[in-house]
Amino acid sequence: IPLLDDLYVLIVDDNEDARDIAKMGLEYEGAMVDVAASAAEAMVRLSTVQPDVIITDMSMPGISWR
Repeated sequence: IPLLDDLYVLIVDDNEDARDIAKMGLEYEGAMVDVAASAAEAMVRLSTVQPDVIITDMSMPGISWR
């Protein structure tokens, strides 16, 4: 039984392998997953969709969380 049925997740990570692995695992558990390779790309996606959860890499080029 999938644990995350109908949960919409946005993954934001500049590492393609990390995005792919996270996406595969979440989809296996039933989540609907979208990915973005940068904060700017994520902001574009967020202008049209509202994910339930955002999973993000905290140390991406071009953005500071401080």
